[in-house]
Amino acid sequence: MNLLTMAVGLLPCAYALYVLVLRVQGKDERFRKLGPIKEKFGEKTGSIIHLLAYGALPFIFGISVIAAGVAGLSITDLI
Repeated sequence: MNLLTMAVGLLPCAYALYVLVLRVQGKDERFRKLGPIKEKFGEKTGSIIHLLAYGALPFIFGISVIAAGVAGLSITDLI
């Protein structure tokens, strides 16, 4: 178990949860890129793209890094 790797994995997970909480609370004005994405792809599709790119993907990446840390890999092994 590599605690440093697990701690590094917590950072993108925390960011993803922060983004999800702000989106649920309706504080969309906090996201600079959300407006241009919605303008380019439309309201619904732009919102989904933003949610995936800034919510789901960082969370999945963070969970993967945490799992690697539990398996004993260091952060340098992942890079």
